[in-house]
Amino acid sequence: MHYYIGIDFGSTNIKVAAYTLAGETAHIESRPNRVTHPRPDWSDFDIDGIWAGIQESLQIITAKLGAANIRAVSFSSMGEPAVPIDKEGTPLYPTMAWYDMRSLPQLEYINNKIGRRRLYEITGQVPDPKFAISKIVFLQQNHPEIFEKIHKWLPLPDYVAYLLTGEQFTDYSIASRTMCFDVTNLCWSREILEPLGISPDIFPPTIPGATRRGEITTAAQELTGLLKGTPVVAGGHDHSCAAITVNIWEDGVVLDSMGTAESCMVAIDKMNFSDHGYENAICMYPHCTDKLYRAISGFNACGASVEWYLKTIGRAIVLEAEAQGRNRFELMNEKAAKEVTDIPSMVYLPFLRGSRHNSNVRGGFVGISDGHLDGDYVNALLEGLCCEFRSIAQEYETLFGISCNRIQAVGGGSRDPYWMQIKANVMKNTVYVPANREGASMGAAFLGAVGMGDIDFAGLAAMKRPGDTYKPAADAQGEKIFEKYCKAKAHLISYYE
Repeated sequence: MHYYIGIDFGSTNIKVAAYTLAGETAHIESRPNRVTHPRPDWSDFDIDGIWAGIQESLQIITAKLGAANIRAVSFSSMGEPAVPIDKEGTPLYPTMAWYDMRSLPQLEYINNKIGRRRLYEITGQVPDPKFAISKIVFLQQNHPEIFEKIHKWLPLPDYVAYLLTGEQFTDYSIASRTMCFDVTNLCWSREILEPLGISPDIFPPTIPGATRRGEITTAAQELTGLLKGTPVVAGGHDHSCAAITVNIWEDGVVLDSMGTAESCMVAIDKMNFSDHGYENAICMYPHCTDKLYRAISGFNACGASVEWYLKTIGRAIVLEAEAQGRNRFELMNEKAAKEVTDIPSMVYLPFLRGSRHNSNVRGGFVGISDGHLDGDYVNALLEGLCCEFRSIAQEYETLFGISCNRIQAVGGGSRDPYWMQIKANVMKNTVYVPANREGASMGAAFLGAVGMGDIDFAGLAAMKRPGDTYKPAADAQGEKIFEKYCKAKAHLISYYE
């Protein structure tokens, strides 16, 4: 039996998973992705801890499944964090999280140098401090002694691939998240880099996802248990990998990737850098499949909103759950179903970490009454998250002339039936949740299989994907909820203009 390993780098956890070619899960290991905060709004990932956790996970998997049965290794990852290394491969600076805000002044500097609209036309990205280029300029301006030593700026999955193989490379979908990659010509953009005094040579060569590139070295074998010579295949951006798992190729099929952040993605044949796409923060760049491009947008506080609520306003739910020995999310949903009032409902605006229209915008509840109960808050919270997702899907319909009529949900939030039913009601469409909800790691494993020639994308598209289906309730008030949300959102956005 052959197995394909997908290593998924998430904001909260790093997962190492083995799958069969039929998509059956053989084993999953997960380790927390620890974050430090040296200053407010600064967030660093622990790269040594990440690498140690991956080594341990691979040792467990190879011991259980047999190293000789591992056919290939590939990766899925959040796209922005990277490791700057010197000529010896030594990390020079902590790995800044995608939501780290220390480079906000540098983003304005880059916008003034290149122009926000031009950046969008070249890179397909709406300028934001999460992208790598602003973080590189931060080092250039604040730590020139470190900047001068940078030999390569390796995105997080590519740094681990380097440790496994000794090879330096990245795929098009991850390269696009630097905001200095030309998505039309598939090359590092000199038009962006030269005015900033940055050499294109600090970035690794770029290749398509599912390209075989490198093999496990002797040193990596000793650390991981993988056999020397085991192929390593280029993977992709986590949302793109998740899209592979749920067959996001057909028009009208939408990926809903629910994690700390939430992303809405569709596959497209060609990009459209119109004013509408720019003004509504619709990013467009290469996919890691044979469908050339993808459009993606989202918001930065999906699961983060739920966690924030349970730590603050909803803290009593956590304490009650602990006292009863119950799951806090199950109790939260129980209250949402039972502890509600007839008082007009609140609206939750999920912009704890900024909005796609303005990174300075912040969110919150609107319409709070002292009579509202826990269930009222929870329903408003989940409805607000679903409404923001719907607003993005509607922008795709306008921009690309498609009908977003099939929602494929993956990630942590998709495990919650109550939440998924609210989503179906708000979207006024059926929501499908695959039985295997580890979409990103499975997509990476599938890319490994494609890279080995064991299956092609047509074969992946034909695979059966069992799961759960949620249809809009007959008495759902989705349209009314969405209209109320849009009015509150418009007022909030205007407040920050």
